[in-house]
Amino acid sequence: MSRPKDKISPTVRASLELLGVGASASQTELKKAYHKLAMAYHPDRNPEKQAADEFRRITQAYELLTDPLRTAELNRKYLNERLHAPVIEGLSITFGSFFGYRLFQTEPLDTTLQITGDREPGEEKTQDGWGPVEENNSILDHAAFDALEVVYAGKHAAEDELAIKGEVDAKKLVHLPWVVLNNQGLLKFLDGNIRASGDAYRKLCERIPNNIIFMYRYGLTLILDGFQHPKTTFFGLKKPDRIKISKGLALLEHCVKIGSERTHGRQKCLVIRKTIADVYEKIGEPRKAKRAWAEIANEDPRSVEAAFRTKGLEAAAKLLRKKSAKDEVAGALRLTSKQSAKP
Repeated sequence: MSRPKDKISPTVRASLELLGVGASASQTELKKAYHKLAMAYHPDRNPEKQAADEFRRITQAYELLTDPLRTAELNRKYLNERLHAPVIEGLSITFGSFFGYRLFQTEPLDTTLQITGDREPGEEKTQDGWGPVEENNSILDHAAFDALEVVYAGKHAAEDELAIKGEVDAKKLVHLPWVVLNNQGLLKFLDGNIRASGDAYRKLCERIPNNIIFMYRYGLTLILDGFQHPKTTFFGLKKPDRIKISKGLALLEHCVKIGSERTHGRQKCLVIRKTIADVYEKIGEPRKAKRAWAEIANEDPRSVEAAFRTKGLEAAAKLLRKKSAKDEVAGALRLTSKQSAKP
C-alpha cells in the first residue's frame, strides 16, 4: 500500500513545493515566499527564456494557495478518491472502510445483460448507469450509531440517542480519552501506518472491551497487516500471515455477534459482514464466503452487492433497476409536493 504524505491534493502539494513552504504556511509566509520567487523570475528582472513560464507557474501556485475555498475543494475531492482506493488488491477494503464506506465496484464486470422479459429472444440489453454502487456509509447501521458507539464507549441507552442528536458540546467530546486515541488511530491509518493504527486500537480494546467500532478497526488492521507482511514458507513461498488474519476475522465476527445480541439498538453490521465475506474469498475459503453473503442477503434483501454475490449479475441488475425506479418515483413525489405547497 502506498503511504501518502498527508490528506493534501497532489495539485495543492505541488504548489506548496513550488513555493517552498509547508502545508501549515500562513498567508504572510506564502506572500513572503512568492515575493522572493517573483523577484527572481519576473520577466522584467530575468531576461532568460524560461523565466516567464516559471513566473506564471509560481503565480498560479500562489493564487491557488491563497484561495482557501479552492484548496479545500481540491483536498476534499482527493480525500474522497482516497476513501475509495483499495488498500489490498483483490479486497474491497479501502481507506473509507475505516469509516464504514463500502463501494461495490462493478466496472470490471460484463455490463451487457440478458434479462428475461426485458428483451426479445437473442437481443442484448445494456444496463444504463451500471457503475460503482455505494450501499453503506457507516460501520453500524447508521452514522448516529457510530457516534454513539464511540462517545458512550459501546454502552448506551435510548435517552443517549436523543442526547447525541440534540445539542452536544463537541469541544467536550473531542477531549474524551478514548475519542483522542480513536482519532490517533484514524490518522495513522490514513497516513498508511497500519501497524501504528492497530496499536492504538489494541489499546482501545483493552481499555474499553466490546466496543464494536474499536474492535472492528483493530480487526481490520490485523487483517491488512497479515496481507501486507506475508510469511515465508519452508519452500520459500510467501503467503499471508494466517494467524493475524484469523485473529482479525475472529474480532470482526465477535462484532457481528455483539451487534445482533444487543437488547437496545440491535445492529446488522452489514459493512463488517461484507468485509468478513471478502476476506474469506481472498484467503481461499469460498464456502465460508458464500455462507456469509447468504446471511447478508437475508439481513438486507435490497443489497445489490449481496444479490450479485449470491445470485449473479442478472439478479443484481434487476434489483438495481428496481431501486432506481423507486428513487425516481420518490423524487417525483417530492417535487410534486413542493410544487403543490407553493401559493
